[in-house]
Amino acid sequence: PEQEHLVCVASVNIRESGRFLLMPVTTIATALGLFRRFLRVVEEHPDPHIAALSSDQPPSTAHQQAPSRVCSSSSSSSSSSSSTSTPVETLTDDAESSPTARFFLSSAACLFLAGKAVEGGRSARDVLNCVYHVFLPEQPPLDISEQYHQLKDRMLAREQVILRALAFNLYVPHPYVHVLQYAYAIGATWELSQLAWVLCNEALCTSLQEAMFPHCIAASALAMAAKRLPTTPPQHDAMHDPHWHHSFDTDDAQLEHFEVVLSAFLDDPRLQRLVRAE
Repeated sequence: PEQEHLVCVASVNIRESGRFLLMPVTTIATALGLFRRFLRVVEEHPDPHIAALSSDQPPSTAHQQAPSRVCSSSSSSSSSSSSTSTPVETLTDDAESSPTARFFLSSAACLFLAGKAVEGGRSARDVLNCVYHVFLPEQPPLDISEQYHQLKDRMLAREQVILRALAFNLYVPHPYVHVLQYAYAIGATWELSQLAWVLCNEALCTSLQEAMFPHCIAASALAMAAKRLPTTPPQHDAMHDPHWHHSFDTDDAQLEHFEVVLSAFLDDPRLQRLVRAE
């Protein structure tokens, strides 16, 4: 569905922003978990106040003409800027005008909040500038202007909304510990363990993060990695058993669901073009 695609785009942007900010992998994973959980709570929350605050619709003052981010002495430029939106205004508009900007504030707020909840926190200005660059890579960094301060205030306000919506529960379980434990248990090679780790990173950008438990994601990532690396089987004989994953409380249906969802994500060119080239 298109809604899930937009959420995946925002998740990829969160991950790439965290990489630019040199955040630990656990912090990025926490931000992705908070983002997914916040969207689910907003969708299911009976409190209309939370649902209203979660909208990216700017307040009435934001509809007034704000100062241009790039100053110009030409009168023609001034007249054209009044009829068109600047990039900052686009990011604060409703989703109908800019679908990819729908989750901009929530993405920035979750990344900023994850840095406080786990480790590797960054300043609000760094987070806002980085997320802005990821959403609009062709634009220069934000200037310190009235629009910048409005955008920063909205990000900090969204942080408070997320905290209230999640009842201040910022714990997000990660599959990384399970991957290392399972890889050691089956005697996996370094190549297999590394690929499984990468697949876990990719899975956290999809709906698998909420659809499966972390230990199931880890076991499924190892199974999928083993299929993609047939020339480097684990040294241990445990994985030669076709039902080895049952030892890790993961059934065949979960493996199949994991592979279907993650393969669709990896094969989607609209998402992979957002990933920063290493």
